[in-house]
Amino acid sequence: MYVADAAGARAADAAAIAAGIPARALMQRAGAWADADIARLFSDERGHGILVATGAGTNGGYGGDVASA
Repeated sequence: MYVADAAGARAADAAAIAAGIPARALMQRAGAWADADIARLFSDERGHGILVATGAGTNGGYGGDVASA
């Protein structure tokens, strides 16, 4: 698995946007992947709620996508 630092993530986002993928679609995909990982990690907790708390700005958007997935 590849893990990017902040500069690498920004570069990957910029390349994807330049290739025609909307920034909102990138955020939704990231939220869906995070949701899948959370579901996998906490599969024994199904049926219980999970609180998603975020800060303001872009991070709040990511948290909203995770919570809605």
